[in-house]
Amino acid sequence: MFDCYTCNTCGSHYDPAPCTHDILIPDSLYALCNTNDPPPSSEIPHLMNLQQTVHAAQEELEFEIRRIMLKLHEKRRALQWLTNDLKSVLSPIRRLPAEILMEIFLHANPLRVTDTTSDPWILSHVCSTWRTVATVHCPELWSDITITPSSFRRKDSFSLLQTALHRSGLRDLFIQFRDGGKQKSKRKAVATVLFSLITLESNRWKTAQLSLSSERFGALSTIRGRLSRLSQVNLTYIGDQTPPLRIDAFEITPRLESISIEGFQDDHIDTIIPLSSPKLRQFRDDRELGDNALNARMLETVRHSPALQSFHVYHRNRFDPRSTLPVTPRIENASIHTLQASEGALLRSLRLPALKTLWLGTDENCMLPCPDDVVASLQVLISVSQCSLTSLILTQVSITNTPDFIHLLRQMPRLEELEMFFIFWRDEYDNTMQRVISEMIEPSPQPQALSARHALLPVLTEFTIEVFDTTDSQGVRFINDVFVDMMSTRCRTYDAPKLKYVRAEIRSPNPLPLSAAATNKLQELFHDGLEVTILTM
Repeated sequence: MFDCYTCNTCGSHYDPAPCTHDILIPDSLYALCNTNDPPPSSEIPHLMNLQQTVHAAQEELEFEIRRIMLKLHEKRRALQWLTNDLKSVLSPIRRLPAEILMEIFLHANPLRVTDTTSDPWILSHVCSTWRTVATVHCPELWSDITITPSSFRRKDSFSLLQTALHRSGLRDLFIQFRDGGKQKSKRKAVATVLFSLITLESNRWKTAQLSLSSERFGALSTIRGRLSRLSQVNLTYIGDQTPPLRIDAFEITPRLESISIEGFQDDHIDTIIPLSSPKLRQFRDDRELGDNALNARMLETVRHSPALQSFHVYHRNRFDPRSTLPVTPRIENASIHTLQASEGALLRSLRLPALKTLWLGTDENCMLPCPDDVVASLQVLISVSQCSLTSLILTQVSITNTPDFIHLLRQMPRLEELEMFFIFWRDEYDNTMQRVISEMIEPSPQPQALSARHALLPVLTEFTIEVFDTTDSQGVRFINDVFVDMMSTRCRTYDAPKLKYVRAEIRSPNPLPLSAAATNKLQELFHDGLEVTILTM
């Protein structure tokens, strides 16, 4: 039944196993297959023996198939391995010059210094060539050092950090260090060792984002005078103990351009962080309370920073605003164009002729109101500085004195953006805003002056107001039909800047006093291109 098989390609012969050669099939089997008759009794034993023989031959054949398939699969795997090896050997990336590999590696994801699955670590383990390129010729890969509380749990964190610092060569370092909260003594010790290791390289720090406990702040004194490359620092206090009274680590930083100080609480106003950098451009300190000493220190920063452009200080006197005294003579800084302040005495101590953007008050989530004298102090600052404000942000600023607030706005004929945020709304504020809106409709006494078509805020293009609590008032009533008329008048002018953006977000149970006609007009203004949003909650 079975013959010898010959390969058509190579001529090799294959003989089936001997047990599959001689299977004699009786002719009666074919006859019986064509009918439904039972086999004769005399043939049944022979047919049963034949069945066993065929079954055994079939099993033998299945075994041969599996054996041959196994060999073929082995050959295929061997050929596939050979194909992969040839593909790897002939891969174009093997022939890339080291310079090209360097350029490619520099696009890798940033280093996570204690995570060996981050790109720089992986690249350094591919082959000897890649390892040389990554560790010797690409120090930039290892110069971004981030240490978080998760780093303190690794047993090999010290050696990993040490290796990364070594591979960074003499490059500038970009440091991020974040302390944990309450830690076990072992992890606390690891954090101390890691911080000590990066401070040894402080002369290479380019930027530093440091979120430190009081203990770590005390260790900063070791880097004083060793920050010759530092250009930017974000300093955040996350401790639950009193920080040092004087943090002098950044007193000698000749290239410092930006510093942000955050996290110091109301009882930390005595902490002084002296600075001395002729290149300082941005300064921010988010302490909400202060005193005469802190106010004087902030003003000294302005005095000794001729390149300062952005100055954000939130503090107001924690006892009595009247006890903080202005500095005389005024400190003039011709480079500051953005100022955020809450202390009237600070405003009365400055002369800023280049001022364009002013933010009165702290961040929007602060519950503390600005001191009552801040509007009058700002009037004096603008008058003395002869500056042209283009953007004004008011957060928790009292506007109960309507004439003073109107006078303040009249001092800003070039104001383009006005933003107002109130935690608690008062009826006196509403009366003032109704007066403001009415005057914004009135035409200028000199209509021929294109930039002065309207008497108040003639070039205003964006207006935002948010009110979070109207419990102690009758609600926000100035957003009414007159308010809509003001928007209509201002966004349909042809010879002056148009009002382009209006947003009012009012959290009040009382509905706004808008008629159906005013609501329809709002929809028309929206279709005409005014980006207007009025939300009530």
